[in-house]
Amino acid sequence: MKEFLSPDELNVIWKEKELIIFDFDGTLLDSMPMWKHLGSEYIMSQGITPPSDLDEKLVTMTLEQSGMYYIKELGLKKTVDEYIRDIYDLVYDKYKNVLELKPGAAKFVETVSNAGKKVCILTTTIRKCVEGAVAHRGLDRWIDPERIFTCSELKMVKTSPDIYQHVTALMGSSPKDTLVFEDAPFAIKSAKGAGCMTGAVYDPSALEEEEIIRTYGDFRIRSFEEFFDSRTAG
Repeated sequence: MKEFLSPDELNVIWKEKELIIFDFDGTLLDSMPMWKHLGSEYIMSQGITPPSDLDEKLVTMTLEQSGMYYIKELGLKKTVDEYIRDIYDLVYDKYKNVLELKPGAAKFVETVSNAGKKVCILTTTIRKCVEGAVAHRGLDRWIDPERIFTCSELKMVKTSPDIYQHVTALMGSSPKDTLVFEDAPFAIKSAKGAGCMTGAVYDPSALEEEEIIRTYGDFRIRSFEEFFDSRTAG
């Protein structure tokens, strides 16, 4: 995997491709810290002091399981359905009004779009949240709702290369002409397995699986600002 490439070297890479697929959380949107502490933030909003290891416990739980844990173990006075609605409302507010794009992300999307490249988002996040963030941060100038693909709507998962092959076909392209930006190691592996070029986007949440990233990433960036000269990056 190549790293620390110059702007000239990086720009040669995307200019040779026809389609660019962006993951959303952790790639374009700086949202991973929010997810890490969401459980503690929610339970504190309900007047309950969370145990110190709450966020670690929630990592392996589904939304329904975490709701049952709150109710049975922490005394949350809500039903599981009420809890799930609360979480969806809290998350949507974060996406629509709070979370920021990663540095250089908007400028890079604008640059490749203006260069005539096909651009889309492929995400595990629900559409409502993604569209809220895309509109609030101005990305809807280059990525309309028809070019936002969600795993739930496609009924496919990012642990399989099939989803990348499917989306490239939906966009009228092919894997060999596609560059995929992902931060999650399993997604980088799947995109590579589909035959796409893979650009790994640095995110602290993925450091534990560094070996997978190095094996299946074609190159890595720490920021989309690396595509621009440091004197003009914004």
